[in-house]
Amino acid sequence: MATMSEATRGLDNGFDFFGSLIAGFLLGYGADWLFGSEPVGVIIGIVIGAAAGFYKLYMVAQHAEEEWNKTRTKRWPHD
Repeated sequence: MATMSEATRGLDNGFDFFGSLIAGFLLGYGADWLFGSEPVGVIIGIVIGAAAGFYKLYMVAQHAEEEWNKTRTKRWPHD
């Protein structure tokens, strides 16, 4: 069963991804309002926000894998 800190970390990563999407949407909406290019800015903003969110999740996963590999080599030095 997951500990509270692991669950909190998972929620934090989810909120980071959702925040990236919202930020992209708001920036795209602002660009649409400023330039009058109705759906284009929102679409581009959401795509860029999703890409930023996925990149953040990728970096978190890389860090978690590195940490797991460190603990694994400490437990089983014969591997």
